[in-house]
Amino acid sequence: MTIRTIAYPTLVPVIELEPACFGNLPSPPAPWSTETAAAYWQGCIAQAGLGHLAPIRPGSWHVTVASLIEPSDIQAVLTGFHERFEDLPDDELPLALNGGCALMDGENVVFEPQCCGDLADIANWEDAAAHRTAGRKQLWTGHPWLEARFAEGWLYLGATNDHTSPLEEVRVHPEALADSIEAAREIQKAFAERLMPALLALGVSDADMDTIAAALAGVAS
Repeated sequence: MTIRTIAYPTLVPVIELEPACFGNLPSPPAPWSTETAAAYWQGCIAQAGLGHLAPIRPGSWHVTVASLIEPSDIQAVLTGFHERFEDLPDDELPLALNGGCALMDGENVVFEPQCCGDLADIANWEDAAAHRTAGRKQLWTGHPWLEARFAEGWLYLGATNDHTSPLEEVRVHPEALADSIEAAREIQKAFAERLMPALLALGVSDADMDTIAAALAGVAS
């Protein structure tokens, strides 16, 4: 198994825009090519006014949190996830938005969030960056998840197929990864701030807005 070294890892917060949540185009017959998946995704999100957004790689449903700046874009995204925060019991916070953090090596996506991942998984990256034993530690980013192990000053991160040891591994300096995680958390905190006006427009009460925004952005305290 080849192990690649990533000297300057970047952790990029991303949101998964599932096509059916944003448009009603007929689903193409399986199996999907990358081109078919991209066209279906782009067509669906375009129906919600989000067709100008770019995925982090061809065929992906993930867009960067940092690209969601315009209030109209943020409101369209929240509308697609409206069941997260509508009719919540008073003592409950919503789940974080689908997605998580993608590990990048320059412009290349190394690992991206998988099924059932969300923005709150940044806490799992923080735990993994602090891992200092040779034993494998699960790094939940959705399933299939990642595993982390530490050896000779390096943190090794590997993708799994849910049940076996890593199929491939990369290694990073844990301090470099920790710095990137800190920067990613700041991006998510800033996103929580941008969510608040859109939540207010969608009818969320002023009293609950900041806590709901933080929860959706994956940075609830």
